[in-house]
Amino acid sequence: MDSPNHGVAVVIPCYNAEATLPRTIESVLAQPGLAAEIIVVDDGSSDGSVAVAQGFGDRVTVLTGQNGGACLARNRGMRATQAGFVLFLDADDEIAGDHLAAGAAIAEAAEADIVFTAMIQRNATRILEVRDSLAEHLDCEYLFENWLLGIQVNPSAILWRRSFVERIGGWDERVKLQQDGDLVMRAFLNGARLAHNPRGYGIYYVQNNDSLSWSKSEGKERNYVETLARLVAMTEGTPFAAHRQSLEHALYRTARMAFARGWPETGQAALDVLARMGPIRHRGTLRHRALASVLGLERKVRLWGT
Repeated sequence: MDSPNHGVAVVIPCYNAEATLPRTIESVLAQPGLAAEIIVVDDGSSDGSVAVAQGFGDRVTVLTGQNGGACLARNRGMRATQAGFVLFLDADDEIAGDHLAAGAAIAEAAEADIVFTAMIQRNATRILEVRDSLAEHLDCEYLFENWLLGIQVNPSAILWRRSFVERIGGWDERVKLQQDGDLVMRAFLNGARLAHNPRGYGIYYVQNNDSLSWSKSEGKERNYVETLARLVAMTEGTPFAAHRQSLEHALYRTARMAFARGWPETGQAALDVLARMGPIRHRGTLRHRALASVLGLERKVRLWGT
């Protein structure tokens, strides 16, 4: 394989996360069998995040800079390591079990570009769900379609071969919403070799309202439409073209939500992408489909709601 070494780096993009960053770092330090390289990339925090990371001494490499977004921070962290494998861990999430050492060994044995683990979804007080839905479906086309339908895992549950991430262009710094979804779906489109680690866990904390990737702004929803449009173009002439209906569903949901929130330009942008894919098919109840067909989606939503 083309990895320069078999080590693992954990890249932690961080923005104003001084309250959660310690437990995130501690979860990596507690990993068995492997001393991972930990790289915290501070994205212009105004709180004590940098001091918290520096408090771990030489166990953590700390990179600082002006605010440029989570994708830029992740790419900076990835460029700072020569490790063969990399995990991108948000500064309010954790890992558990034998995630890193076992994951790297499985990746080497299977010549895999991506190794998935189970995902634990929780809040501050309790576990909400344990999801390991990918273990039996390690197929890029299957996962591409289902990722768009919400059958997915958090970045904490994904170990990457670094050279593969670099080959597909890294994290797209244009993307503001569904950043990990964009990277994963591009990986599927590029034929990533997939494996599963039954011994590790990514722990995703759901109260991420202040995280780098969470937003309910119109600008980020418009950006999501642009991301979907690029994915549509990438599927043309490939086996994934058979799964374009899932992209159509995602675009239609985005258009409908945008009109409901009073964002007509974003809604129309999504419909424009759909129109380039073929005749627009309205989705929902029979009543919704009939009204949207007669009135148009925007007017239907404005008059009768979603």
